[in-house]
Amino acid sequence: MLTKTAPASHRDSTPTMKREVLLEVGTISIRVPVDAREGEAPLPEGAMKYVQFAQCVRGGMVNFFVHGANPARFREKRIIAKTTILKKTLPNGQEYLHVDLLPIDDQASRPTHRLAVMSGGREIAEREGQILFLTPKPLGGVIVLAPVGSKILTIDSN
Repeated sequence: MLTKTAPASHRDSTPTMKREVLLEVGTISIRVPVDAREGEAPLPEGAMKYVQFAQCVRGGMVNFFVHGANPARFREKRIIAKTTILKKTLPNGQEYLHVDLLPIDDQASRPTHRLAVMSGGREIAEREGQILFLTPKPLGGVIVLAPVGSKILTIDSN
């Protein structure tokens, strides 16, 4: 079952101990919701602006961050973006997955991959070419990346 999009949490940013890139993949097509919230992250070279939204999974959310110059302009638009899946570790040891999106210059180009976020995850039928990332516990979900043209199947759990 595909999950719903939700506004990102409006709480203060939680300090992160570590960010680990799990996969940098080609491009996906994704719609940025109108209620994506604006934020910025301090970097040594200056603040990085982003808009953030989330897709729900059992027990929580997978956050998406759209970066680039004036990222708020992408609200309510379908974008083609370079995609990176990351794992974030908090000071208490809890881990979360999130997706970084960097819109490409050629928005008329075709995406190379499909991305789906689903609740559950153990019910996903693995197919050749798909890459699955199970969300760390206590969340129950999966991020699925598949080549464009392939189907992302679920298995009936009954």
